[in-house]
Amino acid sequence: MAAALAMYNELIRALEHAHYTRYFSAAGLAVLLYDHLLTLDVEIKYVWRAPPSLPKIAFLFNRYMVLGCLLAIACSMCGFSVTFSDTE
Repeated sequence: MAAALAMYNELIRALEHAHYTRYFSAAGLAVLLYDHLLTLDVEIKYVWRAPPSLPKIAFLFNRYMVLGCLLAIACSMCGFSVTFSDTE
């Protein structure tokens, strides 16, 4: 009986940690979006108007790939399930 109670307590703790992870991910996404909004005018002025080059492409790839990944993670962790199907 004590082993079952210990396993139950460990399961509850793991679920709480997963719940905390969702909030930390949402906070990180909010900070990143805020940073993107604060620096968008400078980015347009200095990066988007610059001639094409490898550093420009690497910067833009890094900047928007991280945002895309965090959005995908946030959508997968939000608890909603969106499916597109022809059978409905």
